[in-house]
This record gives sequence, C-alpha cells and structure tokens, in this order.
Amino acid sequence: MNELTQVPEWLGGAVVGAVIAVLGYVGKLIVESWIAVCEASNVRRSRLVELRSLLGATWISFSIQNTPYGQKA
Repeated sequence: MNELTQVPEWLGGAVVGAVIAVLGYVGKLIVESWIAVCEASNVRRSRLVELRSLLGATWISFSIQNTPYGQKA
C-alpha cells in the first residue's frame, strides 16, 4: 500500500511544470484582455475628441453665417 501512495519524482516535476504553464497562460490572457480594453477606450476617446472639434467648428460656422453684417459674433 505504501508503494501506491508514493508519487514518482518525475510525475511531481511534470505536475509542477503544468501548473506553472497554466498560470503563465492565464496571466497572458489577463494582460492581453486588459490591453484590448485600454485600446478600445483610447479609440472611443479619440472619436469623441474628433466629434467635439467638429461640433465646435460647426458652431463657429453657424454663428458667423447668422451674424448680421457689421455686428460682432
């Protein structure tokens, strides 16, 4: 019975190696997911900045076109 409860040394090393590999893979997935979330946020932010600048330019154009001649905007 004692022989059945003993784990061979090579099997213990293989299990430890497999656990380390799984932890590395999960860590890599977490980092890649975080990078993807940050990139998506940056893309949304840049689109909002572009929209804000277009709205500002539109407002200036509108106010110039609707100002009677001789008056300041």
